[in-house]
Amino acid sequence: MRWAAYGSLGAGLAATGYGRFVEPWWLDYSRTPIAIANLPPGLDGLRIAQLTDFHHHPVSLEEIDNWVDKANHLGADLIALLGDFITTGRKAKIEDVAAVLKNLKAPLGVVSCLGNHDYGTAYPNRDAEHLVQGRRARQALEAAGIQVLVNEFATVERRGATLHLAGTGDLWSGDFNPDFLQTVPGRPLVVLSHNPDTLYSLKAPNFDLMLSGHTHGGQVQFPFLGPPRLPIEHRHLAEGHFTYNNCQIYVSRGLGYLTPVRFRSRPEMGIIELKRT
Repeated sequence: MRWAAYGSLGAGLAATGYGRFVEPWWLDYSRTPIAIANLPPGLDGLRIAQLTDFHHHPVSLEEIDNWVDKANHLGADLIALLGDFITTGRKAKIEDVAAVLKNLKAPLGVVSCLGNHDYGTAYPNRDAEHLVQGRRARQALEAAGIQVLVNEFATVERRGATLHLAGTGDLWSGDFNPDFLQTVPGRPLVVLSHNPDTLYSLKAPNFDLMLSGHTHGGQVQFPFLGPPRLPIEHRHLAEGHFTYNNCQIYVSRGLGYLTPVRFRSRPEMGIIELKRT
């Protein structure tokens, strides 16, 4: 019994050390092919790098700069940033993060939506001040050459084909407007939305793919039990690829953290590859 107790203690300490000092910095370079109905031939094989949840403070600018360098070597056609560049309540400036992200490079550019922390809220709380914070974040990112979409559309061209893009305001802020997605300019359409619960907040999803983050995969996932805590209502959207009402969504575990602990939920730098059905 004594040796069993020692063994359990040792295993617990090892798991704690691993979750604190190893996994938060052990990047998972995920590759996910996603089939899109009626995808034009010119978009077949288009690669989107999905980066989210940088969380400057506690995450350092040096660490974010390291991620930028790695992302530039992925061979992506387009880079999609999904928000939470900073952490609410910390001494973090969006302008500092934008100055680092300015170095991101992709042939079709860098496009972004905003996350709840970029609006200055860590919880669902629609305050008028959030709109001010959101505008500041947008201005800083756009000054760095990043296209920010807030309840609006954009397009990119590849081999004579058009990919439509959209970005939502964050679900937890007063900037969320689901109605703009009721009439879309064209398909295929990829939507950037920080919070995956957005999928269930739309009256009738009218797009091909949504890219989200926000969850961090729970940061800690216990065997058989999953993450003990998630900042979303629909817990099955913690991470990965799902289909809902003929629309698809991919939820990234993100790069950063609020507390530097991850267990069975490695930080994720993902490539989404669009494929013809």
